Amino acid sequence: PEYAQAYGMLGLIYMDLNDPAKAESSFKQALQLAPGNADLSNNYGWFLCQSGRTPEAIPLFERAASDRLYSSPSRPLHNAGVCLRRQGDVAGAEQYLQRAFKVDPGNPVAMFNLSEIYLEQQDLEKAHFYSQRLIKSHEPSAQTLWLALRVEQARGNRDGYLSLGTQLRRKFPGSREAGLLREGKLN
Repeated sequence: PEYAQAYGMLGLIYMDLNDPAKAESSFKQALQLAPGNADLSNNYGWFLCQSGRTPEAIPLFERAASDRLYSSPSRPLHNAGVCLRRQGDVAGAEQYLQRAFKVDPGNPVAMFNLSEIYLEQQDLEKAHFYSQRLIKSHEPSAQTLWLALRVEQARGNRDGYLSLGTQLRRKFPGSREAGLLREGKLN
């Protein structure tokens, strides 16, 4: 009954089972037992974000990120960025995602979201930088190839667009993204 990590795990399980009341109760109990635990703060913050409670989530992400002993400080930063982006706060999202990228330049979540933000803002050089870095540093997925393809199309780089389209169709022929490409729905 005094093991905070067990309550944290229960919170994640209840979150996955779509039982928000039990998830929240478990996360709160975990943090009551271990208020300084960065993993618990990050996970509870993510639960709050998923529940549309961004203003409550951000301080938990900040608490987790500020723990100098936390093994993955970029995670709460990119979680805060994703959370704010979902809520429509693009400027706030960009700041958190940039912080996550500075802490961990190999963070795929930060690179993906920054590239999408810059593509939406038509800052194509930055969108290109992050999308290319992402597909070169991580095994490409249908989503990352789709993003890079859209960036190259927006930049007017026909060769890059065709190459990425070929990769997408070859590696992920049944994906939603390959279907969108076949239909010519780039937006």
